Amino acid sequence: MTVATKSGTNQLHGDVYEFLRNDKLDAADFFGNKFNTRKSAFRQNQFGVTGGGPVVLPHLYNGKDRTFWFFSYEGLRIRRAATNTGTIPTTAQLGGDLRDQPPIFDPATTRADPNNPGAFIRDRLSCNGVLNVICPDRIDPIVAAYAAIWYPKTDTLGAPAPNLIVTTPFRLNQYQYNARMDHKIKDNLQFFGRFTNQHAAQVSPYSLPINNNTLINSFVNAEASLTWLVGPTTVVDFKSAYNRTNLQVADNNPAPGAASFLAAHPIQGTPLKSTTVPLYPSLGIAGYTSPNQSGFPFPTNVWHELVSFSGQSRCHSTFALLQMKTASRGLVHSGRQGQGEEAKQGHRDSPSVSVR
Repeated sequence: MTVATKSGTNQLHGDVYEFLRNDKLDAADFFGNKFNTRKSAFRQNQFGVTGGGPVVLPHLYNGKDRTFWFFSYEGLRIRRAATNTGTIPTTAQLGGDLRDQPPIFDPATTRADPNNPGAFIRDRLSCNGVLNVICPDRIDPIVAAYAAIWYPKTDTLGAPAPNLIVTTPFRLNQYQYNARMDHKIKDNLQFFGRFTNQHAAQVSPYSLPINNNTLINSFVNAEASLTWLVGPTTVVDFKSAYNRTNLQVADNNPAPGAASFLAAHPIQGTPLKSTTVPLYPSLGIAGYTSPNQSGFPFPTNVWHELVSFSGQSRCHSTFALLQMKTASRGLVHSGRQGQGEEAKQGHRDSPSVSVR
């Protein structure tokens, strides 16, 4: 696949555009009308600007017919309604009051049953004689601090039914800009350089109000090209390109932050793995919604070097010599392709993608 970027011309030209979507302007669908349900909130703004022309420096340089510039920028903003349900402990339960639960037996009182050899018995859990209550001094301070960060206060009993509705919207912020310069050194020798930067951040909510996941896609691509018309039938093209891809998926890090939490409540064998993308340890309560804490990056850097030589022989055969080097693998592929004897002696390379 080949993608060609636009270049400037002798005339200054440009565009400004906006693409808008809004639920206020959308018609209700058939089922929404039938069941009398409200339309979901939706906002989309896709906007941009382009411009190009000759390079002109007053009293210094006039690039007409010789040097050109082109620039483009595009932004995208999306906000879409999202609804997630969760099941969380009540404030009383997190404080140790489990009187709304079936009888609970204290594991600290486990002992052999004198009436049944090989069996064990326990006493009912109690605090100061009140059954199904955990005394405050028996609640792990690490778990208490962790729960206070992630779980909102509620008196509505959950489990097995959800008792929490989160309506945090889905969000996407994205931009891309391209800059290109073309210069005609001589009639048979031309140069161009291009730089492209794209960044997208997508935030997806979870079932806890302060918990979400962020997907970041960052791409940087640059290329320089020199094309030499050696003669009427011979062209030599030199290209050098760089591409950096940084894909990062990470859950959020709410206050006071994972580093501060682990400093105040150290857990053996659970260090802070990354200061760039800090994550809390994963703790959960069986039967209840737990915070999501995971993340990983996918950075790659690749250099491409390309030299192509094409021409037409006296017997009207055409051929091309291709050499490409990829820094991430350190491999060099070379081959010749064409017609007649040239094709018989060479071989075809695998398909490649180029951007100009």
